Amino acid sequence: MPALTPTAELRSDDPFVTIQSALSTSGLTIPPEARGAYQDLPVDPIPLRLYAATWFLTTTDDSPEWTLLLVLGTVSGESLPFGVGLQVQVAGELLDRQSVETAVPYLYVHVIGNLNEQFWSGIRLPTGEIVELSPFTFNVNDS
Repeated sequence: MPALTPTAELRSDDPFVTIQSALSTSGLTIPPEARGAYQDLPVDPIPLRLYAATWFLTTTDDSPEWTLLLVLGTVSGESLPFGVGLQVQVAGELLDRQSVETAVPYLYVHVIGNLNEQFWSGIRLPTGEIVELSPFTFNVNDS
């Protein structure tokens, strides 16, 4: 993944500026060394945008970890449709699931794992259909 552009360099109307600010307010800061990207998903009734950010976590023991942050919003920045959900699993175990129950502009899931773990994610559409995404893995050489 490419390096995330620092907030100061993003246009003020870029949705990721709002996302970073809201996450920071809730206590989750994305470090400067994080890598990230987004993908637009052309689904009805509102096209979705999935942001992904990863970074290495320094630990005090011999088992280094990495973190994955997924943020689901809309391409236009309007509220997500009711019934949309975002989930992350590792080795078949559900780690976190968020869903839209009130009008919100985005959902996010933040998980931590060992360097050899893969995270599987899925997006639940208002129709109930689950869009499964390719697994997220951490490559130490790209960090």
